[in-house]
Amino acid sequence: MNFLTPLYALAALAIAAPILFHLVRKRPKDRQVFSSLMFLEPAAPRLTQQSRVDHWLLLALRVAAIAMLAVAFSRPYWNIASLAEAPTLGLRRVFLLDCSASMRRDGMMEQAKSKIKDLIEQSRITDTIAVYAFDQSLRPLLPIEEATQVLPSQRQLLAVDSLKKAALTWNRTDLGLALVQATDALHAQISSIDEGGAGSGEIVIVTDLQSGMTLDALANYAWPPNTRVRIERIESGTPGNANATLLNATSSQEPETMSADSNQVRVRVSNSPKSNANEFQLSWRNAKDEIVGTESRASVPSGSNAVTAMPAPSAEALYLKLIGDSTDFDNKYYVATQQSSSCSVLVMEPKSREREDSLGYFVAQIPLSTPTRIVHVETREPDSEAQWPSPSTTPWIIVASELKDRDLTGLSAYLEQGGSVLWVMDQSISEDAGFTSEDYQKAFADIAGTAVAVTEAKSKDYSMLQRIDFRHPVFADLADARFNDFTKIRFWSHRTLLPSESSLWKILASFDDGSPALLSKEKGKGLLWVLAAGWQPNQSQLALSSKFVPIVSNLFRIAAHDVQDANTYYVGDEVIWDDQERIVDPMGKTMQSVVNGDTISEKNTSEDVNRKMNRCPLSEPGIYQRWREDKMVQTFAVNLNESESLVLPADSECLERLGVNMADLNSPERAMQKQRQLQAIELEAQQGWWRWLVIGVLGLAGTESAVCIIRSRSK
Repeated sequence: MNFLTPLYALAALAIAAPILFHLVRKRPKDRQVFSSLMFLEPAAPRLTQQSRVDHWLLLALRVAAIAMLAVAFSRPYWNIASLAEAPTLGLRRVFLLDCSASMRRDGMMEQAKSKIKDLIEQSRITDTIAVYAFDQSLRPLLPIEEATQVLPSQRQLLAVDSLKKAALTWNRTDLGLALVQATDALHAQISSIDEGGAGSGEIVIVTDLQSGMTLDALANYAWPPNTRVRIERIESGTPGNANATLLNATSSQEPETMSADSNQVRVRVSNSPKSNANEFQLSWRNAKDEIVGTESRASVPSGSNAVTAMPAPSAEALYLKLIGDSTDFDNKYYVATQQSSSCSVLVMEPKSREREDSLGYFVAQIPLSTPTRIVHVETREPDSEAQWPSPSTTPWIIVASELKDRDLTGLSAYLEQGGSVLWVMDQSISEDAGFTSEDYQKAFADIAGTAVAVTEAKSKDYSMLQRIDFRHPVFADLADARFNDFTKIRFWSHRTLLPSESSLWKILASFDDGSPALLSKEKGKGLLWVLAAGWQPNQSQLALSSKFVPIVSNLFRIAAHDVQDANTYYVGDEVIWDDQERIVDPMGKTMQSVVNGDTISEKNTSEDVNRKMNRCPLSEPGIYQRWREDKMVQTFAVNLNESESLVLPADSECLERLGVNMADLNSPERAMQKQRQLQAIELEAQQGWWRWLVIGVLGLAGTESAVCIIRSRSK
């Protein structure tokens, strides 16, 4: 027998009171004075026998009543094995093993596996144990659904054995996404338990908790109160880290790649706080790890960055190597040296337009060229008989409103071949000017292949943009709070579009009246963009805004995806290729199109054009090759995400600030003790022995009263 509140048993000491009362003998109350004894000195009475109990039955009844009352307040219960040790009362534990690139330091993966093994062996046999690996996604090693079906005697063995399937990756750390997905899986299992069972769960994260991890998925996640998180941090023997990054033309932190000397490039060296090194060597290396060219030196104090110039890589160079850092998992930065190429952007508009009314004039002011690609802006008159360019040499065409039948036919064929078209609707609808809604609607039917109703918007003064999709690559560079203010861009006039098949269109931005401002639609192999207003000063303030350059630049990069810059991929990014191409990884293997382990075939049919798009995440850093018909058309570099180089441990309270229910780190077994206490409360409530004891106390009190009444009447 066990007691829920054993301290109340001390009340049983009160049985000493009736025992003492029964042992104390009462002196006679009445006295008789005799005159013959008044001259004698008083003497103490001499006891002839010891104190004794005269009423044993009353004493027994009173002692038993007090003892039973003390036991009742102690809440006794029997620890029945069939209830207390049922598998449904065990904890549901999910172990998350960090397998990201930052765990490649100093044997940290072996430490993490050993730590999880010890924690699994410390678990009770009734606990349900699941094991997952995570980096930028969650991968099951022993999923919770499978763990619940395993016999209790086999759970620990299977959980430990599942650790053999865990392998390090080069991906970044997205702890927030891993926690959300693991919690959803755990909560689905907890919700299936009866209300009488224990519905609590625990997630144990074994990680280095590096400061570069991502927690965005937890921002708007409602954390379940019955799930706790416990962090087991793995520490490295070398506290600091350094890495080198080539500053490319698309870098938002350093827009100028080339120094004053065109034969030099700029390299940023970052040295973390607590680093034990501040002198580094930089060199270009070939496939045999041999130095190509001359070495450069950089002096970077711990906790700071430095930008240094060094000779541009030659054709033999594959990567930039940093020497002098004790943590070398991120000391290679790959580059794809390519011969300079050229392409064109074609602007279709009347050449008679004044400079301030011309679309092409403002496009020509944008620096679309890079050190490996020269971009020419060309102009084409509407209704021209000239031959239409190929998407391989002219990946992007910008067209104004004035389109003739010959232009519509050519643009439709261009889109089918895989080109990208931006249609700028910069002509107001006016009967006087001879430009009507029917003209726009006919153009939509010919180019987009779908009906769109077009009217002139009615605005008093001006319109502004709203509901901008900052997740899309067109606006992604402007998502930061410092740049996402579009209130200063005013549109003096715009067109209102109402597509008949809205599901075929993707709206990236809208005007404040709710009508689409920028939208896109796939056509054949190509992509059609529509801007429902002009960017010239007589139409809007867009071309005069600082937002104009990044928006147009991003539109061009999307259009010219087959000639994009090197050094723009990171491990974990997805590469896309069509069925006429193949991608070869750094090990010389042809990549297979997979999504969640399944081969996919995505077909888009438009008239007689079929296309199969292949997708696959990039799993390791290095130089990849894109082949078309047994001819290599491009090499591109894939590098480690820079966030993985931020290896200093983050604040352990960062999760708690996002609403995560954290377990007591100083007492790992506290949750287990609380679980046992809940089981005891449940057993005691089910058995209810205290009720019968209280009834017994009432019975003893009644019996004691009856005995006293009978005894008093017999005297």
